[in-house]
Amino acid sequence: MYLVVCTDGRYGTNDFTDYEAGEGLVATRKEEMKCAAEKLGVELIHLTFHDQLKAGEGYDGHVPHARQLIIELESIVADKNPDVLITWGPDGGSTHMDHRLVGASVTQVFLIKIWNKTKKLYYVSTPSHLIDEPERKKLAGIDSTYLNGWCQIFQKDAEKAMQSLICHKSQVSPRMIIQWREESSKKSNNTIYLREFAAPEKTKKTIFN
Repeated sequence: MYLVVCTDGRYGTNDFTDYEAGEGLVATRKEEMKCAAEKLGVELIHLTFHDQLKAGEGYDGHVPHARQLIIELESIVADKNPDVLITWGPDGGSTHMDHRLVGASVTQVFLIKIWNKTKKLYYVSTPSHLIDEPERKKLAGIDSTYLNGWCQIFQKDAEKAMQSLICHKSQVSPRMIIQWREESSKKSNNTIYLREFAAPEKTKKTIFN
């Protein structure tokens, strides 16, 4: 199993941490991801794209950066030949611009051809009925009728996930980890919900019927 991290975390500061944006934070995030991957027992592939994919540099900065992301992701899929791809959906989990763009880039890689082995693409999703806040429900909720995949996590694996979160000291606080543990256990019953990207079964001559 492979975990591909695309951006370097250079702008990922939070109110509850004293970390400053820049190259120092990049180095910190690399070590945090190594720690997390080790806890999860997965092989880490950490790319070096800037947070926000250089969006602040305008077209000439952002577009070549974003195009190269697709090229490198395609190369990884071709090399590793995975059975399944799992990525962010249009909501990006938290509407994070990097999450959304990475999800769109992985989708493009999946769609460019019929892969010999990689036949499934799933988006990690949150059922709308599990979200209490009305605004977050609009931003990140997915109606359960669209969710055609799910997997329930064994308790030992749920604990691995929480241990991996603890590695990310520059991103999450102990309070957030406790909250996520409680929500994962009580609300979702340690279940991961997925939405499969499904190819059309037939070609239509009109889009209206």
